Amino acid sequence: MLAAAAELVPALRSEYAAQHSRRVEDADEEIFLLYSLSRPDPGRRGLGHVEIWSDLLRVTVKLRDIEPYHQQDDSAIAPGVSVEPVDAAEADPVARRSKVSTQKTGKGKKDVKAKQGGPSHVEAYIWQSQTSLRSQRGNTGSVMWRSSILLGATMVRQHVNKAPLVNASGDPVPSLLDWTCNGASRDLCVLELGAGTGVLSAILHSSTIFKAGQGTVTWVATDQEALLLLLRKNINFVCDASLQTSPQAMALDWTQVRDAVQLTKRQPSALRTVLRDIHAPFGKHSLQDDLPFRPADIVVAVDCIFNPSLFPAFLDTLTALCHPEFTVVFVLVELREQAMMHDFLSAWVEHRHPTQESAQWAIWSIEGSALGLEGLQKGYACFVAYLTLT
Repeated sequence: MLAAAAELVPALRSEYAAQHSRRVEDADEEIFLLYSLSRPDPGRRGLGHVEIWSDLLRVTVKLRDIEPYHQQDDSAIAPGVSVEPVDAAEADPVARRSKVSTQKTGKGKKDVKAKQGGPSHVEAYIWQSQTSLRSQRGNTGSVMWRSSILLGATMVRQHVNKAPLVNASGDPVPSLLDWTCNGASRDLCVLELGAGTGVLSAILHSSTIFKAGQGTVTWVATDQEALLLLLRKNINFVCDASLQTSPQAMALDWTQVRDAVQLTKRQPSALRTVLRDIHAPFGKHSLQDDLPFRPADIVVAVDCIFNPSLFPAFLDTLTALCHPEFTVVFVLVELREQAMMHDFLSAWVEHRHPTQESAQWAIWSIEGSALGLEGLQKGYACFVAYLTLT
């Protein structure tokens, strides 16, 4: 197994990998297992976005004292994870700081946060546009999707609690991603595809994961040009001086990358130019003498698999962005139509790198019951992958 994958993804390490993940080599077999073991709840409704008709929402992730799912209120989308509408005044940073400073206990007048020995929850304020979703065909990124919220909640709890989550059987679950690289001193560069509102990066950067002293993580969230204003607004909102590095937003059109891939044989410089521009926020790197950019350590794509017409462009982009034997891909998918997922997985297994024909995908599927958060246990597929040279 690729050393970087084992280093960055504890869920793939040795004994745990053998028990709760499997190598994907046959799409038919994997689809059968996915829809047998992780079939969506028949009562689940909607496409997967948060159906709250407000343009400003507050996402709250409790870090401890989490009640069972049946005791949650109507705003809960998973145990201890809630989304509710708020007005702009409540999201104002000055007002929020004032609110926190007045939260005192009755006897000793001590701050609630200090008394409990750390933060009790993480909050992120997210703007969305329900109007764009209803009026513009294909503009699904203008609203919040459950999968991004649940993934962010899982990662935050695993990091902040300094202890593994547990699955339905009570067994400890390793962290999905280890931002410390198994204790190694290494700066990480993360590229997120289809970031939409930016809710995933907003949740993570609202926590203590990327605070000063926790290691350097450069996070670049990408999506179509039409969504860039909304994406920038949300990730800029969480930027403050305590962050080691602030998240960034960038326009990235998968079809443009696919066009460059198609030109590779006739015009090799086309793809190189596109990739250099995409990786510009990561600075320069010398993995190879002829590599003019620093490749991403991790490429994240959450709930990007829903439109079959975009599969070729998505896979071309995903593959072109991955440096063989180096970049690790993390893909979280909400399971919808079985035939559509089969087509995607079949295409992914067979996809090849545009400039290195010997590079092939090694794809691992992590069982939903092993992800550690109740909301992700059914109806989702989690894949970790990398390009290996054969």
